[in-house]
Amino acid sequence: MSKIDTVLSSLESLNARMQKYENEERVRADSVARRAREIEVERHNAEQIKSDHACRGLQAEFDEILQPWGRSAPRPAAGENLDHYKRRLGNELVARLPQRHPMAQIDCLRLRNDALDAIMPQIVKAATEAAVSADSVPAGHIEMRKYRDSDSGHVENRFYGKQSFVVEMGRPSKRAILPTINEIAQRQKSGIWQ
Repeated sequence: MSKIDTVLSSLESLNARMQKYENEERVRADSVARRAREIEVERHNAEQIKSDHACRGLQAEFDEILQPWGRSAPRPAAGENLDHYKRRLGNELVARLPQRHPMAQIDCLRLRNDALDAIMPQIVKAATEAAVSADSVPAGHIEMRKYRDSDSGHVENRFYGKQSFVVEMGRPSKRAILPTINEIAQRQKSGIWQ
């Protein structure tokens, strides 16, 4: 073998070792990248589970508030974060308020987080009050609202409205103003009644 053949053989051997080393590095880099993606997916899943749990708790709370209207809180959409879900529930409550209520025109989807956190307790209070108020029912309508006793599970139907259709079915009447006993005695003394 000549010196050139020896050098070529050494270069080929070196080239083979370099390719083997590059392949090992590529496999190692792929493994690290794959593990990084797995960790990111696990972290995202853990955050999603935590968010889903918080959404379910919020749903249970709003179920209780919407129960008088015979409604339950809508379920959170898949992957929906807690802030957006809270905004949707806020709009659901705002829709139950009387039209002339000062908060009836609020769009919770457009509020900033700090504003939403500040106003949500007021919306909940207003909706809770509207649930037992005849003002939240349009004129000429009667609404049945269901109340469930949380201890016994007993359901009670309550009717709300300003005036029932039964009033229209009655006979027209006039109000009679009767004199009191003192007025009768006075009239008899004065000779009006004999």
